[in-house]
Amino acid sequence: MVTMTLRTVKKATEGKILRGKPNQELTGISTDTRTLTPGDLFFAIQGERHDAHGFLPDAARLGAGAAVVHRKGAAQSVPDLPLVMVRDTTRALGDLAHWHRKQYPATVIAISGSNGKSTTKDMLFHILDGVLPTARSIKSYNNAIGVPLTLFQIRPTHVFAVVEMGTNSPGEIARLCEIADPVVGLLTNVSGTHLERLGSEEGVAREKSVLLKHTAWREGAFYNADDYWSREIAKKTKGTLSSFGIDNRAELRAFKPHSYASGISFKVRNGGPRIHIPIAGQHNAMNALAAIAVARKQGIDWTTIAERLATFKLPSMRMELSTHSGVTIVNDAYNSNPVSLEAAAKTLHDMQCRGRRILVVADMLELGERSVEAHRNLGEIIAAFEFDYLLGIGPNTSELLGSAAEHGMSEDELLLAGSKQQLAQALLDLLEPGDVVLFKGSRSMKLEEVVEQVQNGLGAVDRREPEVPAFEPYLAAPVGEDDKRAAGVREGSPVGRMVG
Repeated sequence: MVTMTLRTVKKATEGKILRGKPNQELTGISTDTRTLTPGDLFFAIQGERHDAHGFLPDAARLGAGAAVVHRKGAAQSVPDLPLVMVRDTTRALGDLAHWHRKQYPATVIAISGSNGKSTTKDMLFHILDGVLPTARSIKSYNNAIGVPLTLFQIRPTHVFAVVEMGTNSPGEIARLCEIADPVVGLLTNVSGTHLERLGSEEGVAREKSVLLKHTAWREGAFYNADDYWSREIAKKTKGTLSSFGIDNRAELRAFKPHSYASGISFKVRNGGPRIHIPIAGQHNAMNALAAIAVARKQGIDWTTIAERLATFKLPSMRMELSTHSGVTIVNDAYNSNPVSLEAAAKTLHDMQCRGRRILVVADMLELGERSVEAHRNLGEIIAAFEFDYLLGIGPNTSELLGSAAEHGMSEDELLLAGSKQQLAQALLDLLEPGDVVLFKGSRSMKLEEVVEQVQNGLGAVDRREPEVPAFEPYLAAPVGEDDKRAAGVREGSPVGRMVG
């Protein structure tokens, strides 16, 4: 990190030094005393649930170099700790991150979208970092705190910085663009997510459009030609725009995408080798295409792109495969919304297996007034995939299962569990070697706790060949319609009738 002093902090945040020498140097940034190291500048962030001003004594004890506060009384709890007073510590964190970002020449690439932004970000990073030093967002740090923490990672050696931007309220993308000042923007898609504060898909599109408008006049913006709202945004955006897609005309267009048991492959029109990615889900072909579009404009050759994507791995809880006692578990429980749940269901439908396909879902959150409608719509969609069993947990999921029952699934194929323990036990009673079970739910539903219980109940990870065949891009054939269901519903199913 470039040398930062209290004077720097004061100037960048328009704050006031309450205590300490202006030329005192700081060695890092911290918003959490659990990870603070001596010499860090600690920001006392006030959130919805916690106010970090209460942790100032801990920061001082752990050796913080100074702290940024917005409560006047905070100085009394740490009489020896250098302090900078600001109007709002969250805004000050962003202002200082903006100053830091401007100290380096790295090309900042921002990615936003309702679905796929984290995966696309990781794919693009994997491609770029294989050629030139690249910084990226930590995990899914994509808000007013996460984006600044990402920017503080930029060093003189970095040529690129790939930054994820999320939003659930009007004005958030504008503020994040103000902080990061990206010169390249990528919009993966727009759908009905975070509707509680954004109101409608049109409201989501209006919020996301800010990124394209910010970057189109710089080095360029990229959008999904297969996505209605992305196309509408592009029509109203002036500057340099590039499109990617599969079904519609686009500057970078994939064709013949094939889904395999644990991977996908596709060819790109107008050049390039066949692309193979060892992760399940045809929707990931679009994520890869988005990453490729940006990488190509940054001068990365086709051979490098193909080689890097062939070794790409998803983070945990995103289509994460493991096999236990012959049962294949697909942990996609990191998050869920209508589009990503439908994509996950299609992935499960397309997967080869010797047993049965079982989908486990938990509530999709932050859908506002459209929550019931969205869950019922997904129930109808999922019923059409003809899974052997559909299990779920959560009050909104009851609407989904009810709709699935109305659209063809029998009560013996459905279970609404009253607790995670009940859900895990029902699965343990049900699962047999050869089955594939996929888990999908919103982040705060913590469906991974059920995954862990099931994994522990089934036993250690199998070291032999998994039930889902390994990725063989040159040998495997696409999954056919005749492999929809590997087995029928057993008599006397232990799942029983839908309850509660």
